Amino acid sequence: MDATKFHYVIDSDNVNSPAPSIGHIKFIRSFGTDMSATTTLALSGSDKSGNNISDFINSLTDYGNSNRRGFIKIEKENDPNFFQIYSFSTITDNTSWFNITVTAVRVDLGDENFTNNDPVSIIFTP
Repeated sequence: MDATKFHYVIDSDNVNSPAPSIGHIKFIRSFGTDMSATTTLALSGSDKSGNNISDFINSLTDYGNSNRRGFIKIEKENDPNFFQIYSFSTITDNTSWFNITVTAVRVDLGDENFTNNDPVSIIFTP
């Protein structure tokens, strides 16, 4: 499978609800606010245009092994030079959204955090 891209919006509210709204992604961190501390991505099962990508996300468990299924690159749509890369392993289907266990591979240290409502492209590479 080649790299596959979807369009989402950042939801920086990690306190009130673990579930992201339709078309949104959340970064769940083990501590602090640094992107490198992200351990889980909470991803809506639908992209920002409302397209259901649940079957695609569930198919990612067919690749790699339980330690690493592949990579996820998240980049700002208006500035693709600002991006984060994570390897991913476990995927949990919560019906309308997913928890994806990740490990930071590369985080942009110049401007470390995305901001709420940033439009982003999410690129999956097994």
